[in-house]
Amino acid sequence: SKVLLCGGGNAIHVLSSYVSSKPNTHVTVLSLFPGEAEKLRNAIPPEGVRCINDLGEDVYGKPDLVTDKPEEIPCDLDLVIFALPSFTHEMYLKALKPFLKEGVAIGAMPGEGGFDLCAIHNLGSDFVRNSSLFALETLPWACRIVEYGSCVE
Repeated sequence: SKVLLCGGGNAIHVLSSYVSSKPNTHVTVLSLFPGEAEKLRNAIPPEGVRCINDLGEDVYGKPDLVTDKPEEIPCDLDLVIFALPSFTHEMYLKALKPFLKEGVAIGAMPGEGGFDLCAIHNLGSDFVRNSSLFALETLPWACRIVEYGSCVE
């Protein structure tokens, strides 16, 4: 499957580690914050991002691409996850619109603030009707970066 993770903070570190560790999964991280994609790309070690797991073994995963250019994302994504503040959702939806295909699942965490309405407004009601949206009220875990690009707990 092909997954796009949007953001560059604590949650993206966890997601990029876990999702990238899954077999047959292509992971792209997109950050539109100036300089963040390059900083993250250069900070990820060859073994990937380590996620310290207090409930089991640590997980290592390395995204296939970290970019600030929406045109570089795969055109046939299965899943898009926004791990971003709600006020940035519109910016990402506008940037991604030309590159998303109907049928993709798009989710936000946190998703308060009318993520569904923002998606309809920016992607169009037909696109959203033929795709899947989800939103989580909060992040599903408490996480903090231990070392940027390298380790999160």
